[in-house]
Amino acid sequence: MVRTLRLRAAAALALILTLAAACGKPARSAPAATTTATVTASPSVVTASLGGRPAGALHLDAVDFLNAQIGWLAGRAGSAASVLRTLNGGASWEQLPAGRNPFLRLDFVGPDNGWALVRAGSEVQIEHTTDGGATWRVQWLGAAADMQYVMSAEDAEIDMLSLRHGFAVFGGRLLATANGGGLWRPVAVPAGFTPTSMSWRDAQHGWLAGMACAAAGSPCHVAVLATADGGGTWRPVFTSREPAMAVTSGAGLPGVSFPTAAAGWLFFKTADLQGRLYASVDGGATWTLEQPNLGSGRGVVGLPVFADARTGWLPLDSGAAPAPGGIEVTHDGGRTWTLLGSHRNWSIRGLAMVSPTTGWAIGGPTGGYASVSFLVGTTDGGATWAESQLTLRPTRALDFVSTSTGYGAGSAANPGAVLRSTDGGATWSVRALLPGSVTAISFTSASRGWALDQPWPPSQGLLDVMATTDGGATWTDVAQLPQGSLPPPDYLRFFSSRHGILMTGFPPDWRVLVTRDGGRTWTPSGGRVMPPQASFLTAMPAAGDLLLLKQGPVLDQSADGGVSWHTVPGLPQGLGQGIGLGASGPKHLWLFLQASAAGTAGPSLARSANGGRSWSRLALPAAMRLEGPLSVSAISPADAWVLSATGLFATHDGGRTWTWLR
Repeated sequence: MVRTLRLRAAAALALILTLAAACGKPARSAPAATTTATVTASPSVVTASLGGRPAGALHLDAVDFLNAQIGWLAGRAGSAASVLRTLNGGASWEQLPAGRNPFLRLDFVGPDNGWALVRAGSEVQIEHTTDGGATWRVQWLGAAADMQYVMSAEDAEIDMLSLRHGFAVFGGRLLATANGGGLWRPVAVPAGFTPTSMSWRDAQHGWLAGMACAAAGSPCHVAVLATADGGGTWRPVFTSREPAMAVTSGAGLPGVSFPTAAAGWLFFKTADLQGRLYASVDGGATWTLEQPNLGSGRGVVGLPVFADARTGWLPLDSGAAPAPGGIEVTHDGGRTWTLLGSHRNWSIRGLAMVSPTTGWAIGGPTGGYASVSFLVGTTDGGATWAESQLTLRPTRALDFVSTSTGYGAGSAANPGAVLRSTDGGATWSVRALLPGSVTAISFTSASRGWALDQPWPPSQGLLDVMATTDGGATWTDVAQLPQGSLPPPDYLRFFSSRHGILMTGFPPDWRVLVTRDGGRTWTPSGGRVMPPQASFLTAMPAAGDLLLLKQGPVLDQSADGGVSWHTVPGLPQGLGQGIGLGASGPKHLWLFLQASAAGTAGPSLARSANGGRSWSRLALPAAMRLEGPLSVSAISPADAWVLSATGLFATHDGGRTWTWLR
C-alpha cells in the first residue's frame, strides 16, 4: 500500500531539484561527434543556433471563455505579451499577434468583440478587438496615478454586458461606456469610498465592493454600494463592523458577486487576515455571515466567482507567503467549501466558469523546479481538473530512452504526474498520477523505470521507491525508506534492471545508497561521500562511475560508488558557473554553463569525448535563456534534451542546433 507524505520546505526542495539533474543512457546510436575547437585556457567558441518559438516560459495572467468551446488566454512569454485563442474547448490553441504590454483582464461578448485591461508601463489601457483578438485598438489610456492600486490581475476588472454597455474598475476608479468603448466616462462614487470590485446584472443594476475610509489615518471598513440607475446614484447596503485589512492591492481586497438579482456574496479579509464570506438572498438588502474563516492567512485571495445561487469558486494564490493555494469550491451557496489543488501546490491566478459544471483555471506551482503556468479545466463543477496540453510538459526531471520516447517527472499542475512523450518531446501525455511529488525518475528501457515519490502528507515519515514494467502505466511500491533517518532524495539512476543508485542529503553530508535487487533493498556505500560545495551529480552510463560538478567549475569522479573522489583534469577555469551536467556514454560529457561565461552572450555548452580530459565549447543562443538547475538527458553524442524553467530544448547534432519544443 502506497503511503503519502509531503514535500519539504522550499529551500530543501530547491536543493533536491538542483541535484536531480538527469544523466544519459547507453548510446543507442553513435553518429560521429561534431568536430569543434579543443578548449584551452582561452577556448575558441562555436555558436549554436535555435529553432522553434523564441524561448520563454509562458506565464498566464488572464483567461476568458465565451462558452464551452470558445476561449482566450493572455500572458507573457519572456518579455513579450502572448494572446491565444481556442475554438474547440481547449483541444488546440492559436497564437495571436500581441504587443509587449501584458494583459491584466479579458472580457469577450462574442467570438469577435472583446475588451482588455492592459498594463502599459506605469499606465493602464483599455483595448478593444473586433476580430477575435487578432488586432487590438486602444480606447482609453490612463495616467500613472491609475496604477496606484493595480499590481496584478486581482486588482482590476472589466465587465462588458453587451456590445455597447460595460464597466471597468481599477486604480480606485470606476469607468463606464454606453457606446462600446468609444467613450469611457468616470462614474462618481461617494467620498471616502474606493471601489475594488463590481457585479452587474444589466446596464442599470449593479453592486460595488470597496473600502470606506471616514478620514485619512482612520481605520477603513468594507462597504457595498448598490445602484439602480447605472451609477448615477448609490446607496450603501453593507458596512463591516470590523476594520478591513489595510492593503490597496492583491491579498483579499473586497470582492462581490451577484449571479442572480437576489443571490450575492461578498468576500474580504479583516485587519488580522481572517477571511470573511457574507451572503445575501435579497439583492443586498440584508447580509448574513456565511463563513468567518475562509481563505484566512497571508495568501492572496482572488474575487469570488459564482455561476448560480449554489455553485461558486474562490481562487487562492499563495503569493510569496508559505500559505496554501488552490480553489475553494461550494455547491450549497457557500455554507460549506472544499479546498482543491492544495496538495498539488496550486496558486490560482484566474478563473473562467461558463456554467455550474464547466470552467477553466490558470495558475502555477507555489514552488519547485521550472515554475511555469498551467491551464486546467473541469466539466464536473470542480470536483476534478485536467491539465491542458497547452501547458503540459515535465517540470522536475526528464529521461529519454530513445530519440522518440522519453519520460518526465511532475507537471506544473501536478507534482505527482509521470509524463511520457513518443515524439521526441514535442507533446506529452499524463501516464500516471502518483500520490505525492515525483522528485526523480530513471528508465532503462521504454517499459522499465523507477521513480522517487515524496508522498503527502508527511504523517508516515516514509519515502516511496516506485517501479514500473509497463512504461509507467502502473506503478508498484517496491521500497519504503524511513524519511526520519534519510534526508530527501536528490538523485536516482538505474544502470540495469537490478543495479541503481540513490543519492540523498545536504552539504556536507551527502550520501549514496546502492541497490542490487531492482530497488527493493538499499545499502549505504559508506561514510560521508560528497565533497563540500557540490552542485550537480550525474552517473556514467553502464560503468556506473559518478561525476560531481563543483564550483569553479571543478569536476570530480568516483569509481567506488562515492566513497572516494578524484578531480578530473582538463576542465579549464573561467568557463563560468555550471548549471547542468549529463553523460551520454562512458566518455561523452555535457556541461552547461551560465550566460556569464566569458566570451559568450548567452549560456554555453562544454563537451568532452574522452571523459573530461579535453573539452570543446559551443556558445548557445541567448534566446534559450537557460535558467538552472537544468535536467539533462543525453542518449548519444548527438542526441540530448535540456529542461529549464524557460522551456524544453532538444539537439540531434551534438549541440550545434537546438529546437525549442515547448
